[in-house]
Amino acid sequence: MTFREVKPYLGRGRNHLLSSQVEFIKGVPDRSEFDLMREHPDVFIKTEILTDDEMALIPERRKGFVYAKMPLAEPLNPADGPYAILPALDKLQLLWKIEEDENDRWADLLTLHLIGISPFGATHTAKLVKLVQWLARTRSGQYTNTRIHGDPTLANLVVLHGEWHWVDPLRRNYIPHDPHVDLGKIFQSGCGYEQHIGSNYSQDLDLNYRFMQYVADHLKLDYYTGLVWMIIHYVRLIRYQKEEQTKKNVIEFLEKLFATVVNDVRL
Repeated sequence: MTFREVKPYLGRGRNHLLSSQVEFIKGVPDRSEFDLMREHPDVFIKTEILTDDEMALIPERRKGFVYAKMPLAEPLNPADGPYAILPALDKLQLLWKIEEDENDRWADLLTLHLIGISPFGATHTAKLVKLVQWLARTRSGQYTNTRIHGDPTLANLVVLHGEWHWVDPLRRNYIPHDPHVDLGKIFQSGCGYEQHIGSNYSQDLDLNYRFMQYVADHLKLDYYTGLVWMIIHYVRLIRYQKEEQTKKNVIEFLEKLFATVVNDVRL
């Protein structure tokens, strides 16, 4: 079977992606992503770890990487807009029903992470720190130690035989196991990140209040907590932007968020 390299779609560039006519192959440095996907076939697309014989067919496979195969499914079209994500929300809620321990130092670790990557000056960076403190202070016990996806955006949703499936769950020790983390990622798509990239930057990022409020109400989650997580997600996105125009646009959007959303949250 012949494989070809696949350029990461809005990805971070760390993964090794290939495809054949019938399968998608992904290589990652940590197999926990695949383990989670295999544990929840009702949420994620079917995932199988490659055998040694199958591994031998992978061109230029990366040392230390684990590879898995998945059916070749269709990604959602960014032009469909954020409402295309709605049919898959019920699957996210299946994950949220499961308990999973989180790192109890996540807030300290996230603070250090954001300080290290912040593209802003002292004033906005201090606000980021206060947002993390606000998240830690206002969390409900109902939303702790809960299994989450970590990155449920339009880019991580595929369709196979008419059914939606999630892919690419994300795990970091500075991210708490709280459904509001996922809500912030859904908001990220709601503000048009995928459409912005897919339109070659002709479609602006925009605060889609109606969509975000609808999703928060539908999922019975706190709207403002989702907004705060969206800010953190967008800050984390900046360093992955290869195009200077995208980086500039994301920073301008964050400036707008600091001038509006942050003022609505009592820090």
